[in-house]
Amino acid sequence: MAVIIHIGLHKTGSSAIQQFLALNASALGSQGVFYAPTMPEWPNHSPLADAFRIGQDSSLGERLLEDLLRRSQGRELLISSEMFCEPQIEASRFLDLLGDQKKKVIAYIRHPCDIVLSAFGERVKYYPNQYTSDVNDHPLAYDPGQLDVLTTWIARNDIELILAPYDRRQWHGGSLCVDFLRMIGASPDQMRANDFRVNESLSYTSVEILRRALLGGIEAHDFDVLLDAMMRLNFRDDRYPLTDENLQFCFERMRYCIGVYQKFFRSGFDEEFLFEPRSFRG
Repeated sequence: MAVIIHIGLHKTGSSAIQQFLALNASALGSQGVFYAPTMPEWPNHSPLADAFRIGQDSSLGERLLEDLLRRSQGRELLISSEMFCEPQIEASRFLDLLGDQKKKVIAYIRHPCDIVLSAFGERVKYYPNQYTSDVNDHPLAYDPGQLDVLTTWIARNDIELILAPYDRRQWHGGSLCVDFLRMIGASPDQMRANDFRVNESLSYTSVEILRRALLGGIEAHDFDVLLDAMMRLNFRDDRYPLTDENLQFCFERMRYCIGVYQKFFRSGFDEEFLFEPRSFRG
């Protein structure tokens, strides 16, 4: 039996993939892939990852993993959680518990500037963060090269790590979910498309309105009301907000990371999309 672990990364369509997998769990099962949604109303990432958070009861993760392996009944076990890339999660302990099981790990790599901008929006949107830094402040909201969250996985020699392009032009059928199915060896036949789009990124203009409200000391309830309005309006941007200096910083970081990533790229990965220009002047 093999275990397939989808680790995101953050802001690479993980919520959409998880929603799709939950919607089609039965169809996947008939193709020999077991995926366990967490809850009907929000089938987000597996709670298994959180069980390996530093400070958690060490037996909790073991029990949850044993239960999933038992329920898979010899089928390939599919686990999806971008939390596995968070530093507070003991990913190595999780992998060690899988022992000699064949382990395939999938992650999508995104344009370095776009992932910074998208992660910035997510940090501002979550009120408890009280994240009020400017989008161009250092440290940036996310590692442009994404290496800091992949280091643990790259260091393992007991997994098959596959890095895929977060680039619609390179996705099978032009669809992220169909692309993911192809990577796990499943067919999209008889599967339903997502009923709605999940966890979409807000425009920079909308995020900046939220950030300014945080700077002004907005209360949690009022912030939630404002966030709901921004989600519905989602103003269009008239320029790309990262400065030319930060755009260059992002590209240089990615050039360094490419040297580490190349041996993990899936067949046919065209890295040129990672260096497509963005302009501060719009």
